[in-house]
Amino acid sequence: MPIVSNSVFDINGYYYNTSKVLDDNSQLNETAYNIYGSDMRLPLGFVVVFGFTLAGFSAAIVHTILYHGKSCIEQFRISLEDQKNDVHAQLMSHYAEVPEFWYYILFVVSLILGTINGYHNELLSGHVLLITMILNIMFVVPFGFIMATTGFQIGSYILPFVIGSFLLLGNPLSFIIYEAYSVGCQNKIVVFLILLKTAHYMKIPPRISFPFLILCPIIGSIVSYITMIYLLNNIPNICTRENSQWRCLATETSYSLTIIWAVVGFVRLLGPKSMYSSLLYGFIIGPILPVISWFLCRKFPHVKWLTLINFPVILLAVYAIPTTSTAEYPSWFLVGFIFNYVLYRHAHGWWEKYAYVFSAAMSCGVAVCGILITFALQNNDISFPQWWGTTDVCPLAGANYSGVIPTYHEL
Repeated sequence: MPIVSNSVFDINGYYYNTSKVLDDNSQLNETAYNIYGSDMRLPLGFVVVFGFTLAGFSAAIVHTILYHGKSCIEQFRISLEDQKNDVHAQLMSHYAEVPEFWYYILFVVSLILGTINGYHNELLSGHVLLITMILNIMFVVPFGFIMATTGFQIGSYILPFVIGSFLLLGNPLSFIIYEAYSVGCQNKIVVFLILLKTAHYMKIPPRISFPFLILCPIIGSIVSYITMIYLLNNIPNICTRENSQWRCLATETSYSLTIIWAVVGFVRLLGPKSMYSSLLYGFIIGPILPVISWFLCRKFPHVKWLTLINFPVILLAVYAIPTTSTAEYPSWFLVGFIFNYVLYRHAHGWWEKYAYVFSAAMSCGVAVCGILITFALQNNDISFPQWWGTTDVCPLAGANYSGVIPTYHEL
């Protein structure tokens, strides 16, 4: 098997063929699974991700309690009007706040629509959707605090996937819907809080920002759906290995996760008799690490670099390995080192004034470039110039240790 891949494999190194273990209704066929599919293998990249995210999830909870527990309790007790020392809160106090029942109505309406959609398609029941929402609410505080203090939006979906594996084992289509609700909602909750905070700093009245924050995802969903239909109908071999420019890596990763958690399941993957059962030690190791760093910070408060250790960020930063290319993580480290070490130490004035703006400009630039490249170049069959830096100079990069490139094995 390749070391880093977003696919899963069988014991012989071939791609795991789900058509051998699913029936005509895309439900797990236990008999076929026992014959063909009981020996699923994960590439090293997935093993690292699962081990680190198991540890990172538990570390995030303990880290939040130790480092931010007191301030979290205080924030729940302090209203906007009580924050006399916050100039932003003083200015925003002149505007009417959004009533809490607006949020309750939005939650109830969304839950009802999601339940109706699940029953209509016979894929996701209401109680599973409700469990998903409860899990997402539980994760808001630890993940929100880490995002607010580090600027890093962590992604730990391991616990929702584990629970979904028990609730929807053998039903991969339902698990895909469950994954969309759990992963999508977890991301959107934190993003919603970020945008509310941005509106707070920009002095936008809450009753104006709130409806726009609701309307924008609706418009974005419609545009995304239209774009998806357009691409599926106009790009040959899209999301296949025959078209390397349109591989849909995130979709492939989601497909692999569905195989892992909905077809194989938690017990077969991480149970006592599984070859990956040792990954569960991450749940034990994870909570210990923040305790060590917290104790060292209190023991040696004058050592500045100890205060910079954040184990949830360190552990959960690997979650994107299966989806990203192998060049992305070194690029992130290089840019982070240049901006947050070199420029911070030797050009602090420039860093303080332009680092945040430069980061936003780079994000916007990538989005704008993607649109221009797609419609101006790719849609007109204008390919990027071919040279040694853009061609596949290592055709065996996806091969196993024997030099065999994985394929689907026909039985």
